[in-house]
Amino acid sequence: MIGIVRDITERRRQEKELARHRDHLEELVEERTRELRIMVNSMAGREVRMAGLKKAIKALRAQVEEAGMEPVAGDPLLEGDENG
Repeated sequence: MIGIVRDITERRRQEKELARHRDHLEELVEERTRELRIMVNSMAGREVRMAGLKKAIKALRAQVEEAGMEPVAGDPLLEGDENG
């Protein structure tokens, strides 16, 4: 019977190093994913608040018109409603 002996110490070291790098990259991806999720949620909340503000502005415009009042120059109620 003939046997072959190989020193796999270096290969094992490289595999462990590769696994450490992979784990680190996965941690970075998870961290960035959390950051993006926070940003998206924040943006969605801002959009909801903006929609509420637009609705309030429309209601104020209607009240101004009903009262027979005219907004003064520079009044935000004079500005057009670009998105809605």
